[in-house]
Amino acid sequence: MLDLILQRADLRDGSTFSADEVAQWPPGVLDRLLIAGLVREITPTNAVTCDQCEDACWIEPMVRDNPRTGKPIGMYFCRTHEDIGRFEVSLDRLKRWEVHWAGLAASVAKSLSVAGSAEEIVPDRLCCLGHIAYADKSLEVFLGRGMAWSDAASVFGCVPRLQSATPTVVLVPAVPPATTRWCRSAMPLTEIARLDDAGLHVDMEEFRRRLTGAAAGAGRTSSRKAKALAKKTVLVAAILKHHGFSTDNVVYESASQKQLAKLSKLSQPNVSRTMEELFGPRPMSRYRRLCRPGALEGFLAKLDDGTLVPEVPTFRSFQPTEKEDSLAKND
Repeated sequence: MLDLILQRADLRDGSTFSADEVAQWPPGVLDRLLIAGLVREITPTNAVTCDQCEDACWIEPMVRDNPRTGKPIGMYFCRTHEDIGRFEVSLDRLKRWEVHWAGLAASVAKSLSVAGSAEEIVPDRLCCLGHIAYADKSLEVFLGRGMAWSDAASVFGCVPRLQSATPTVVLVPAVPPATTRWCRSAMPLTEIARLDDAGLHVDMEEFRRRLTGAAAGAGRTSSRKAKALAKKTVLVAAILKHHGFSTDNVVYESASQKQLAKLSKLSQPNVSRTMEELFGPRPMSRYRRLCRPGALEGFLAKLDDGTLVPEVPTFRSFQPTEKEDSLAKND
């Protein structure tokens, strides 16, 4: 689950978790993450997906006091299906949690046993965790998120401490920058950290191995992979933003390539290629099919290469016929 938290931390509009999503986690995981300070509960949403039928409508339950118990309950009246009518909606389904950036920084600093206290350099984006002894030198350690976002150059490129002569290393939750112009050394936490009973734990042996360049010779390959991963992450963030998954108003209408290019700041050819990497052949057709009401719910699926993409865990209201599937493939 730590990989999921870290990867979502690197998505601009994807760091919020709904109660329905959290309910799919293994028992006890949420409590461990809360105790570790990696997530925190935020203001509840006012709408959920209806689970009374396969239409899976987006509904806003009314909050009323139960006349028998005096406790608040959620109520909704379905005007579409007479056999459903009025039903109760658990208010627990309105709860939401988000990645706690300050808590993540504190957990990483504690595991690294850095000297000094954490200092926020750029709000919600960059923290200086402190110093750690390395090769008879004092190494300054930073934690930064969104280094592959479209605004990364303007946000991180003007931080003098990242370009200073002082030896530095920047830890990122999951996605390293595609360029080293504003960050000479970036290390994803997904590759060196794990979650145990005591909270987030950084493998110091692996951390130091990477610092010493034990993986020398993979620089150009890593750079290519970093660029590809950065494009995927930026595009996924654009898709999430378009559909409003971090808000109370989910948009089911699909975005065009032009819209995605504008949101992601990628060229349209880059959007086309990256969409194919995310969704496979005929990506825009497959993407549009997922945008039917009740089908696209904003969950993210982890691919073999560690990237996250929008994927429907369960098709509720839409199962394409053979004819529809054939037409989509020939679009």
